[in-house]
Amino acid sequence: MSFERDKGDELFTKYKFKQALHYYLKAHTIFFTKGMEEEERRIKIKIARCLSLVGRKKEAIEILEDLYFQTRDQLLLQENIEAVIELAATYILYGEYTLGLEWLDSIEQEDIDVRANIQTYFRYWQLRAQIMIIYHNLDEAKELISTLKDKAKEFGNEVYYHELNVLEAQIDAEKGDVMTAFSKLDKALKYFEETPFERSAFEKKIILSQFTEEPSTTVEYIDSYIQKYGPEDIQPLALNAYRIELELRAEQINPEEAIEKGERLLSTVESIENYDLASKLYRLLAGLNQTVGQFKDATHYYMKAKHYFISENLEYEEALTSFIFLPALIQNKSRSMLRDFSGILMNFDIDKELEDLDIEEEMKRIMDIFENYGDIVKAKMTKFFYLSYQITQLNLNTNVKSLLQGIEEIYQWMIEHGELAYSEMIGNFLDLFHHFNL
Repeated sequence: MSFERDKGDELFTKYKFKQALHYYLKAHTIFFTKGMEEEERRIKIKIARCLSLVGRKKEAIEILEDLYFQTRDQLLLQENIEAVIELAATYILYGEYTLGLEWLDSIEQEDIDVRANIQTYFRYWQLRAQIMIIYHNLDEAKELISTLKDKAKEFGNEVYYHELNVLEAQIDAEKGDVMTAFSKLDKALKYFEETPFERSAFEKKIILSQFTEEPSTTVEYIDSYIQKYGPEDIQPLALNAYRIELELRAEQINPEEAIEKGERLLSTVESIENYDLASKLYRLLAGLNQTVGQFKDATHYYMKAKHYFISENLEYEEALTSFIFLPALIQNKSRSMLRDFSGILMNFDIDKELEDLDIEEEMKRIMDIFENYGDIVKAKMTKFFYLSYQITQLNLNTNVKSLLQGIEEIYQWMIEHGELAYSEMIGNFLDLFHHFNL
């Protein structure tokens, strides 16, 4: 027994990662001094996990890589697997998904035995499910989680079962079944109430509340979360990025203030090399700068986000980034009708890569990706951009009546499905079109 290790474990379960790290380091010194090699290796895993969670990625990876080679050379299979899983989890946490997957793929799946180590088994497969969700392979992820839930029931592990319900709720929300997602989260929150696992369920509830609550209410949830849990890890960075969008939608800040907040947050995120969150901030800043007419800055952030998502094979995220930037790309090609319609007045200074872009082919590409991933709303919205762009070209071969009918059908679909922001945008276009009687 070790008081220092046990104290670290106690603090870790309370999400007090910096304090836990302090005690784990003390325990490591004791184990090292006494020559307790197995205990020393196991405490290093915990030290690395804390370092990763508090934003010290490089130190965590250095420890874990050392452990990987040490356990590999000593033929310590189970400990080697644990080091590999922790390496994968660290890379995934910071948005280096390709590297994370490479580490996961290096493990022989038959070596992951639930009877040998239930914690390792579920951690490995939950990471697999998480990666599937990140890459929007939602049906595959749901099938895996269903299997894991059955396994959790088989072993009578209610904690893992409800943790998996939280993960499954994310999939339900992504697929548009928000009420089912909330039902699962509420059950998990009740089960985890006043336990260390409550926090992760609360985090998901914050994200899902955007579908059922006013933006200002979700901001209040974030404030409650910070006050209740006092998080010491990097999770609040993601929530603060989300908060900028919420405050903007709630009209608590204007786009210029949102840009200022986003750039301050980006500085912190880049300093810890969290590539996924940085790229989502690039995307946010691209959209915001597009709104205020700063096209050069918008293009800069758009290209940075796009290149990251391509490098990590995140096809859906790349398409989403290009979708957000479509009004600017269209306006660059056609500066008449859409300029008045969007209200964005820009001083165009476009990247050469974008200047040569075939905008119609780009819209078809984005539309296909959304359809392949089952995102019907954005597929239809991209089709609206495509049809409206064709109308504004005033090509003699353009059948304006047919194009307009297509737009009106999309408009009605958006109204019927409660997509108010998109229906309003399309409605503005139709009003402007009829005003000029094009």
